[in-house]
Amino acid sequence: MAGTLPKALLFAVGEKQCLRGDINCHLKLITVPVTVVLGLIAAPERLRVVPRNPRQMTFCFGQVQNLGCGTCTLVTGGKRGSSRGGSACDRGTLNNEGHVTLRAGARKHQIRTYYHVLFQAWGPQHWWPAQSRFEVVVGAYLTQNTAWTNVEKALANLRSAHLLSLKGVRRASLTELERLIRPAGYFRQKAKRLKIFVAFLDRHYEGSLAKLFARPTEKFREELLNLHGIGPETADSILLYAGNHPVFVVDAYTRRMLARHEILPEKAAYEEIRELFEGALAPLAQSVADSGEAGNQPLAAGFAGAAHPPSAMSTTKRTALAQVYNEMHGLIVGVGKNYCRKSQARCDECPLKKFLPHSH
Repeated sequence: MAGTLPKALLFAVGEKQCLRGDINCHLKLITVPVTVVLGLIAAPERLRVVPRNPRQMTFCFGQVQNLGCGTCTLVTGGKRGSSRGGSACDRGTLNNEGHVTLRAGARKHQIRTYYHVLFQAWGPQHWWPAQSRFEVVVGAYLTQNTAWTNVEKALANLRSAHLLSLKGVRRASLTELERLIRPAGYFRQKAKRLKIFVAFLDRHYEGSLAKLFARPTEKFREELLNLHGIGPETADSILLYAGNHPVFVVDAYTRRMLARHEILPEKAAYEEIRELFEGALAPLAQSVADSGEAGNQPLAAGFAGAAHPPSAMSTTKRTALAQVYNEMHGLIVGVGKNYCRKSQARCDECPLKKFLPHSH
């Protein structure tokens, strides 16, 4: 790559040259996998890029643009500012030593990379495991503050009692419903909330899920959030998995992964995380649809994250965008359940190990 840029530049990545150079701004864009220290020399001034994490990074010479790293520092000849004249960079935070810490575009690039790495490792996850839209709704309520294995026991009880349907929940007494869903915990609250949902559906949509799910996404989401017992995660689970609306579901596993990879703090606002993932994953929709990384593929051989056998709902037809959000959430669940645990994390075995900051 030496000599291909407007100024003479020398690139060294261990014993390899940089992978490619693409015209992406008024100068040049270089993408390299920085699993080792990247050295860069420019004339007449010296420009160093010091990666803190071994992750895919993108650097635009002349201006900082769409940089694909989560935390890296641009150093410009001891001067404060960008590499072209010392003005402050609006895509990073400049400290007193002339270091620019990069921001948002890098996070999105990182999340897209995670999607590809996890999908290649595990294949489709077949979320949400359910036979009907209403079963997804019930599962979204029951999974609040409990493990999915407990939800499965409660769903099995409802199914055995022939009550896993709108008609079933409508006719069941509150006491009977509490008894059947007891394995999922908080059974009194959850039984009451299920009754409230059915009453809402009967009152406003003539008991029709199809009419409810035909609502515009934002209106639908607002109505769900106004129901007792539905927070953003439950609402978005219903929207995405039951209604096939393109919204990303943020859960505790997502927060933990982001925090440990130093992308966002674990206590970041729900909407901030959701918008980050939606912005990051939306560009993948068409490419995923074209490449076949979506739909009813067989499960990956061997261990496959948190994959479930195909079900009526996991194989239903949906838009490419909804499928990407669906798949990414399932893949993150696989990371959280098996590797990125709250205690006794198994980072060394995780497919995302190479992207962890050195402190982990």
